Amino acid sequence: MANIAKLIYDWQNLIGAFLGAAAPIFFWFYMEFHNKRKKRFEDLDYLKRVIATSISTVESAYMNATNFTDNVLEEFIMHVRECYDVKSYAAHTISLPQFYIHTINEDIAKINIDNLYLEDKIATALMSSRDFVMMVDDYRNELKSIIDDNKLVVINHLNPPRGQCTELIFEIEEYRDDMKKVFIGQGIPQFLKSLFTAYVTIDIMTLVEQRWKFRLVLRLKSLSKRERYRTYREKFYENYIETRTKEAIKEFNKRLSTKRRKNKRKIHMINLD
Repeated sequence: MANIAKLIYDWQNLIGAFLGAAAPIFFWFYMEFHNKRKKRFEDLDYLKRVIATSISTVESAYMNATNFTDNVLEEFIMHVRECYDVKSYAAHTISLPQFYIHTINEDIAKINIDNLYLEDKIATALMSSRDFVMMVDDYRNELKSIIDDNKLVVINHLNPPRGQCTELIFEIEEYRDDMKKVFIGQGIPQFLKSLFTAYVTIDIMTLVEQRWKFRLVLRLKSLSKRERYRTYREKFYENYIETRTKEAIKEFNKRLSTKRRKNKRKIHMINLD
């Protein structure tokens, strides 16, 4: 009996010593996990705010661009036609408005998200952001070149008044049509699509991180369909992101429609199909 009591006592001391030594180690691992998870949520929240700001500025740029092509350029062409009617040189000037474009800070690419799927969407948004800013600069420089060349024609009388007006109208109309088709019809929608896709992807990544039940349901569904979990998950992500992106675009167009009614002017809806 004494031997059993001594054995129990020794085991208690051994377990106590082990737990005493292991507790700090377990606590350290727990804090590392907690801090890493907390930073991950903070990074996802930061990325989401950056993307949301970009969407807001592109919305403003879209409205300004449609107003510029539908109203400002049309008024400019009308003034040039008036000069044509009275056989006078048209020395009017015009420039592309200073759109406030919030370019995505490339430092976000350095954030360790530890998810290749999301990193790919962020990289696409970054490239689209650079391309969009370059496109705005190209259109601004092109319009400036047209106006500068026209000034030379007027100053040096290189063309008769009506010939000068006709040429200027042709160049401005060509510029307007190209801006509507390429910049407004393709450039802005493509940039918005990359932003919305990144935004929705961040949403689902946050959902996956926060809810273990969500991951468990995905695993059970993949088993019921006899698919590899990773394959099923990727399909689910794609369908979820596509659906949510379409919903976001609808919401975006609703805001445009509201602003159109307030400003009493025509604003084209965005189509990303």
